[in-house]
Amino acid sequence: MVQKSPKAATTPAALPPKRSSLDRYFAISRRGSTIGAEIRGGLVTFVTMAYIIALNPLIIGTVPDINGNLISGAPYKVDGVVSGANIGAAIGMVAAATALIAALMTILMGVYARFPIGLATGLGINALLAASIVTKMSWAQAMGLIWKCVDDAAFADEVASVAARLAAMPVKGLVATRAAIDAAMHMDYAQALSHEARWQSTLSASHDYLEGVAAFMAKRPAVFTDR
Repeated sequence: MVQKSPKAATTPAALPPKRSSLDRYFAISRRGSTIGAEIRGGLVTFVTMAYIIALNPLIIGTVPDINGNLISGAPYKVDGVVSGANIGAAIGMVAAATALIAALMTILMGVYARFPIGLATGLGINALLAASIVTKMSWAQAMGLIWKCVDDAAFADEVASVAARLAAMPVKGLVATRAAIDAAMHMDYAQALSHEARWQSTLSASHDYLEGVAAFMAKRPAVFTDR
């Protein structure tokens, strides 16, 4: 019977290869990839997405709004003639913003979320914006920067009109909506549902709720009186 001597030399177990700090931070090896593969994937992603830097400015940087102004705020026409200089400046501004936002969001996705996804402006919604939306309003309104643009002479009347509309609305419902918006950033999904259920239970017993249902059934304007 042959026995292994306890003094016999043993082969040391192979040590796992040392990973770089970059590999450890992004968990590249753990996800079954390599730094080289990630670099190649990044280059392919850039080539796939880079067209938006040229196409997005050509779509939304060359279209005037309802007031005849470009997205840069400069007029589309000067003395009745299309201004190539203003259009060129608007295209440059949109191109710079498109590239900057894409770079910033992609870097944040990679460094903070540690996920290899490129983020940039989508193609489709910008065409809808330029072809349908901005022809009916100013660029500031279309981009959601402001709700409405009012001339100085009509500003006081517009403020009074907005105040009258708000005063005619259900005050308790407005208060509850504002409270829900303020609290939303500090709640998870379950807490948000509980918060909404609590407010719905409270408001469903109010006079304004009954008035709203009655007005809807009778197809008449509601008159809210709860204060």
